[in-house]
Amino acid sequence: EDNNTSKGANGPDQAVVAELMSMGFSENGCKRAALATNNNLEAATNWVLSHMGDADFNDPPEDNNTSKGANGPDQAVVAELMSMGFSENGCKRAALATNNNLEAATNWVLSHMGDADFNDPPPEPEPEAPANKADTAMGEGEELDDKPAQYKLASFISHIGPNTGSGHYVAHVKKDGKWVLFNDRKVAESSGPPLDV
Repeated sequence: EDNNTSKGANGPDQAVVAELMSMGFSENGCKRAALATNNNLEAATNWVLSHMGDADFNDPPEDNNTSKGANGPDQAVVAELMSMGFSENGCKRAALATNNNLEAATNWVLSHMGDADFNDPPPEPEPEAPANKADTAMGEGEELDDKPAQYKLASFISHIGPNTGSGHYVAHVKKDGKWVLFNDRKVAESSGPPLDV
């Protein structure tokens, strides 16, 4: 089976993988992130940033299709989370949302324990529909063009200092056609933002 086109519990969502790869991370690392977070882009981004130093980050992801997520929450993950004092339903929801990845599920619980539905029983898994390339996030039947992406830069963050452990961060934001520099409480027009770095 080609993992590159499958989604959810069956494999990494290529849209999530592509978005992460556009940030400069390896394909295998991005696939691992997508799998570990059940293809949630925000969670996958956080996962990449937390795990990019792991020795196996660039290794191909393991094929876990039969043991994770597809059959419901992993009881070992649920038990581990419950041992931390969280409700059973909240732990089941976390396991399902993160494809039974304990570390991601722990982060999920901490981020969602205030949600109104946290203690509700998790939703029943929906049966997998056959993959159809015509059904995309764009809409039915729409095709992607393979032209290079075009965008307009709206803002960026710069570091001033000798290294990331020492120095200061500032933000540049384009407003009404002009670049504005945000430096802590100081805000001023930037006549020469560092766009070529």
